[in-house]
Parts: sequence; structure tokens; C-alpha cells
Amino acid sequence: MYEYFHFPLEANTSYECFETETGDDVVITIDIQNSTPYIIFPGANYVELEANGKGDAWEFINPYFSDERVYTTVSIQDNEIILFTNETFIYDAAYTQLPDESTDGE
Repeated sequence: MYEYFHFPLEANTSYECFETETGDDVVITIDIQNSTPYIIFPGANYVELEANGKGDAWEFINPYFSDERVYTTVSIQDNEIILFTNETFIYDAAYTQLPDESTDGE
């Protein structure tokens, strides 16, 4: 399905955010199965990423909102992933690829 689009990240790559809505440090992981990219959230919750437009933008139908169809935009820039949802979503934030050598790990 995604052979026409180049997904810019490698499988089994983890990203961490220190400033989520929950106030906790959160690690997400990118996985690719049968050429389909996924984000794995805490608790092993998988979401399938879909190409939005010409394959240079990504999104997913957010399963954390069961009452309505809510999309989350996934922006990928160098070693950073930014999640943005029009509704309040606990994992919306900027995530930096691990290991992040620019911090002291605190």
C-alpha cells in the first residue's frame, strides 16, 4: 500500500518527550510491518500511519477517541516527530529520537 510513498523513518526507532499533557516522560516507537508504518504508544497501543496528500505528510485515526473520528497529524523533521490533534490528546507533543545526546537524561 505504501510502496509509492517513502516513509522517512526506520523501524524500531524510539522517540521521547519530556513535556506531554500527562506531565510524564513518554517514549513512542516507530515500527514498520509489511511496508506499513506504525507508532507504538505506551501500553503497546499501535496506530497505523496513513499518507496524507502526496506522501510527505502523515496522519492516523486516533483510537483514543471512540465517540467520533479524530485525526492526529504526524510531522516528521530530521530527528523529531510532532503529534498534533484538534482535540486534547495526552500524547500531543514533540518527540526527539533516542538516544538524545543533547540532554543529561533527567
